[in-house]
Amino acid sequence: MDLEILEIASNTENHKVLKKHTHQSKNKNPLCGDEMEIRLIVKDDKIKDMGYQCRSCVYCQASVSMLSQKIIDQNIMENDLISNQIDLGFFYQPIVTKYLSIIHAFEIKVHAAIPTELYLNNLNRIKFYDLIDQEVLLPLKNTHLRNKIDGVCAKLGVNFNTQLESNDPLLCLKSSKRKMVSFCLPFESESHEYNEAGYKLLPLAQKELGVGYVNFVTSTQGIMGVATQRFFKKCVKSLEKIN
Repeated sequence: MDLEILEIASNTENHKVLKKHTHQSKNKNPLCGDEMEIRLIVKDDKIKDMGYQCRSCVYCQASVSMLSQKIIDQNIMENDLISNQIDLGFFYQPIVTKYLSIIHAFEIKVHAAIPTELYLNNLNRIKFYDLIDQEVLLPLKNTHLRNKIDGVCAKLGVNFNTQLESNDPLLCLKSSKRKMVSFCLPFESESHEYNEAGYKLLPLAQKELGVGYVNFVTSTQGIMGVATQRFFKKCVKSLEKIN
């Protein structure tokens, strides 16, 4: 038996029971009898922790041990891309790694989603200073848009009153009882959804945040199938017409 497999299997750092898990799966292989139970803690579409328990051969133990080392702190779609469960992902704010690459990007103006009851002097362009006293919902750390926001804040010496982060601002604003200001890259079709949720979309004045990008992302390890390539080309044409 390969000693490297034994070494991987012996890494039992994540061989544990997660009591406050959000996802759970337990399966048994009817052919060999291997049993595996996996529990995950997922927050904001990102796998924050994984625990596993197994009664299985060393090859199965090595596989789940390696899996647990790789998927923690990954976006669920990112993990599916890397494991070849899906061929193509559509991200507003991707965290690109060595396993993922952007194959097409759409340029969209960065907007602030403002509660309709919030009074502002200039409704044409929002400045960062206008938002200092507001509770702000920020994009996830290390995303393209968050890096731009953090850079402008550092340059201007601005600190936002914020404790929340999300990669889906519209969903978060809809589900929250608190009224917050958020940053987004909206398609035209999303404007009415923000309005229905009690928010108005206003473009940002800062040149550094003039535009952001919506990205098609794929795995650097796999080969995109012909059907996926055709689908991708159709999506690009359709989105270019919309915006």
